[in-house]
Amino acid sequence: MHKKSLAQLSQGNWHAWQRLANTLMLVAVTFALISGRMMQEEWLPTGELNRGWYLAHLGAWSVVLLSLLSHLILGAKAGGRPLLVSMVSFAIRPEDRRIGNWWRGGRLKPSNQVLLGLEIVILLGIVIAFVLPAIITAR
Repeated sequence: MHKKSLAQLSQGNWHAWQRLANTLMLVAVTFALISGRMMQEEWLPTGELNRGWYLAHLGAWSVVLLSLLSHLILGAKAGGRPLLVSMVSFAIRPEDRRIGNWWRGGRLKPSNQVLLGLEIVILLGIVIAFVLPAIITAR
């Protein structure tokens, strides 16, 4: 993590904590995808709830839900009611960018190497979620 971000977290910066919750949620969703792909459909009906992949999947979803709750609470703290309303509003304001301009607003280069590494880990996790089950079942 970037030194500036760590300093902001220790100072109680709500926006920094919200970014951390968002990042944790992305990593947890990636792990939930991987663990969900590794589970077998017959485990749940037969009551085999103590399998490692099943427990990992439940743990990942628990982290996702806690991160989402943190995101909403910190959003209420950082932006108040207007931010929470904007999260569920589909209205497009005149000052909002058009969808066509969205690609131009994106960055191809993250602000630091840690974020680049995190993006690579998440993308690799998504690839692994689809490749690993095929490798294991091919044995």
